[in-house]
Amino acid sequence: MSEIKVNSIKGVSASSAAISINNTDGTCTANVTNIPLRNLFINGALDVSQRGNSYASANAYTADQWYVFVTGVTATRLTTSPPDGFTHYIRFPSATNSPIMSQQIELEAQGKAGKYKGKTVTVSWYARSESSNKMYVDAAFKNASGGGNYTTIVSGSGSAQDITSSWARYTQTFTISVDPHANNKCFSIMIRTPSSGSGSTGTLELTGFQAEFGSVATDFEHRSFTEEFNRCLRYYEQFNSNGLTEAVFASGYFEANGQGRHALLYHKKRAAPTITASAASTFMNLNTGGVPGGDTITIRKQTETGAEFQLVAGTDGSDGNGCILASKDSTEATIKISAEL
Repeated sequence: MSEIKVNSIKGVSASSAAISINNTDGTCTANVTNIPLRNLFINGALDVSQRGNSYASANAYTADQWYVFVTGVTATRLTTSPPDGFTHYIRFPSATNSPIMSQQIELEAQGKAGKYKGKTVTVSWYARSESSNKMYVDAAFKNASGGGNYTTIVSGSGSAQDITSSWARYTQTFTISVDPHANNKCFSIMIRTPSSGSGSTGTLELTGFQAEFGSVATDFEHRSFTEEFNRCLRYYEQFNSNGLTEAVFASGYFEANGQGRHALLYHKKRAAPTITASAASTFMNLNTGGVPGGDTITIRKQTETGAEFQLVAGTDGSDGNGCILASKDSTEATIKISAEL
């Protein structure tokens, strides 16, 4: 039986060892660049977008987990001509002024750097520009997407990169050398153009966002749609009727005065969420034969895992009888559950 004894294994032209071996106990450490779950971003390829494909609001969440700071334009998520290996990308049209793609990475405990303390982070993204945009990375510990107790980690404007007219990958590396404020809940990474002047405006397309520990940008980590979608559900979930009449949202019963009372369960959120529903007239308390839409829809209680709704629409049913909360007609009915940072 043959045996090879070495202290390390190194590439022919490498400056450091790929594998280092402990001479005493035989254990080893390795420099592995394709480890799973290395992308700190959720939905880096923009494959999940519960809110749709057209984003008209300034300073709002768009494709899941991505908060966009932009004014005066409608950004769109497209599949027309992405870079090789990707399906979706976001396009900011020619009137765009200083867009910022921002993701709030949840800290494991408020005010604690945890696993990020002292780490070197490399951010990478794919981009192309029809207008000679420039881009760089800012990072900070923050309370939420809107800011609050802003603790700067890096301000990258001094290392802005020129974006070409063909898809290419860009990177920026920084080290986290500050501690978060006691109120900070997230590690925010902002991939952006300058706030004004040269390179700040014009048509810009982006996708393939990755943030990882280390000083090298490794191959983009593609995760399955199911895995990315389930990660997104911790922060946001949307129920749609998709234009269907009698699409079911929740089950319940008629209480005193015949008002429908319904329990809606959803995936556990990071905190008790904010819940919004479309107009009461888009819903109905449905039992045998169905009933008209309501005058008001009230969210009576809510937790991290479920909520109680009441649809008031006159006297709809007999006290104690079962009913369901359903869409009334082809008008889109929606319920949005948000625990976004």
